[in-house]
Amino acid sequence: MGAEWEHITLNASPGTADRPIHFVVTSDIVRLVDPANQTLLYQRRDG
Repeated sequence: MGAEWEHITLNASPGTADRPIHFVVTSDIVRLVDPANQTLLYQRRDG
């Protein structure tokens, strides 16, 4: 379905008015790291 459907919307949980909402296309994600303990949650494999 392409970039029109492959997205993630991010905000603080629970949402707060003073925090921005971010819209991310999944193909732009390179890695995800847990900020609490630096555990690698996801690493994109290129190729």
